[in-house]
Amino acid sequence: MVFDSLGGNRYETCKNTAEYLKKEAMKKLKVKEEDFVEPEFVHTSCPNQKNLVDCGVFCLHYMNSLYQDTERMMDLLYNNLRYDKGWDNEETLPTFRLILKRIAKRNILQYREFLKKSL
Repeated sequence: MVFDSLGGNRYETCKNTAEYLKKEAMKKLKVKEEDFVEPEFVHTSCPNQKNLVDCGVFCLHYMNSLYQDTERMMDLLYNNLRYDKGWDNEETLPTFRLILKRIAKRNILQYREFLKKSL
């Protein structure tokens, strides 16, 4: 599934991803090129972000939503309900962004402590 909160066409990205997966399968799994099955990319209709910096937040939000409520999210995707309130972006994203910021800050502090002890 391709989620693009910027609303663009990701043909090249999908093509490059498929090529990367093929090379990895050939190298690491010893799959013959003729036996490699190309992945199918399905472009989904999802809400667009309002800036150019929230791609990761939107991606993690979508994956978290799919994991927590798969049936509801698949219904939104299959029925092409980009603007449905079920996406819960206006309610959830500000809090989700804050949670991610706290997790990142905590991990940075833990990593700094690890580095101090390692030196």
